[in-house]
Amino acid sequence: MVKKNNTTFSTPNTALAAYLISEGFELLDKNTTNPQEIIFIFDNTSVQLSETVRAFNMGIAEANIPTFYINYKKLVAVTQRERRLYGKEKS
Repeated sequence: MVKKNNTTFSTPNTALAAYLISEGFELLDKNTTNPQEIIFIFDNTSVQLSETVRAFNMGIAEANIPTFYINYKKLVAVTQRERRLYGKEKS
């Protein structure tokens, strides 16, 4: 599930979120209403965001792998922490 409006882009895909951060896109916030599906929210004022998402989804994205991996591990830690703290009880 990917939602997009005029100023933000949201995704529950942790790998995509890590890739976007690695490519310099700003992570504005995260929606933890449902800890089982944390939504990462990005600034969508760059014209290149949709092209970057498309490249990722097509499997043709190029990235600095160590930077991607560091960002991915950080986001996984965030999601694991949210799940531990709130589980299914958070509303």
